[in-house]
Amino acid sequence: MPSLTCGASPDAAVFWAEDTVPLKPRKVGNVEPRGDHINATWHTQAIPMIFSGPGIARGTQSESPARLEDIGPTILAAMGIEPAGLDGIVLADALAAPTAAQSEAQKRESVSLAAYRDALRAQSMRDSAELKGAAK
Repeated sequence: MPSLTCGASPDAAVFWAEDTVPLKPRKVGNVEPRGDHINATWHTQAIPMIFSGPGIARGTQSESPARLEDIGPTILAAMGIEPAGLDGIVLADALAAPTAAQSEAQKRESVSLAAYRDALRAQSMRDSAELKGAAK
């Protein structure tokens, strides 16, 4: 599940409450727009990621958090290319034959990302409860 956190993420970001649109929404046909991808709640940050193909582990599901910047190094590693000079880490859980160094790097990064993920989930639960209470 990629997230906003990365080595090159912005120093400052503005977020709105879940389902909030900062500008007047424009109706497209019969579809009313909703506020998505403009806040830091778990529902807009958690995006499933699927890898498939040669060099990728089959039937594996990882609970380890990931970032968008981890996709490139992971694909290169699956192709047998050393991902040098890139931001991000190799998502060793996705590989059929990860190296010990790749697995260790993912474990180390997962600790800080899991703390971020858990805080984001908890804040989302508080925000959702607050919005539901305000709607009553």
